[in-house]
Amino acid sequence: MDDETPGILTTADKKWLRNEIEYKNRQTEFQRREDIRDRVASAMQDFELLIELWSKEERQKAMDEIDTTKSASDMIEFLYLSLNEPAQDADQMTDETAVDQALAFRRSLSDGIRNAKERLGNTPDTVLIDSNTELFETPSKNDLKRAIDTDQWRDANDYVRGAIGVPDDEVIDKDEAASNYHMELHLAIERELYSRRQGSNTDISRHDDYVGSTGLFSNKNDS
Repeated sequence: MDDETPGILTTADKKWLRNEIEYKNRQTEFQRREDIRDRVASAMQDFELLIELWSKEERQKAMDEIDTTKSASDMIEFLYLSLNEPAQDADQMTDETAVDQALAFRRSLSDGIRNAKERLGNTPDTVLIDSNTELFETPSKNDLKRAIDTDQWRDANDYVRGAIGVPDDEVIDKDEAASNYHMELHLAIERELYSRRQGSNTDISRHDDYVGSTGLFSNKNDS
């Protein structure tokens, strides 16, 4: 498909993003930025209608016009960044919503796969995502140290003093409090994932257990 064909981005949007045009009027640049933001948000909401009302035939015709693997990869990358960038913001990750924020992408991926398989007539009870890397992001310990407020620091000290064998006047500094919070956040995420696995009525399918070949397909390594 021609790069000049308008999609979410107009031709002018693309030129501005590539720094091929420059606006002397700050208000014009502000408007361009706002227009792109609004169209992206609106387009993402349009996928619900495309799923519900667009025919399979039209969907596949659209796929024939693009490099589907590259475009799908770009979409997943965009969503991963969009859903995980807030999870790297320590200011948004020091309250009770931290685990939900960290798992937003993973849950969306799982729910999306499950909903699609339901439409295709193969409905799993729960979609478990098996990965060799963490599908979530968290703030660094240094960022958490900056974000932890006085009350949270006090709570961290109260928690430590409540441990067996710890003196009542024990005091931990913010570095240790941030380190403890970082560890607790990861443990809370892993507990949530463990609970999801335990609640599933099917185990993760180990497709790599099938190492033989019928000779029908040539072997190739997927990158």
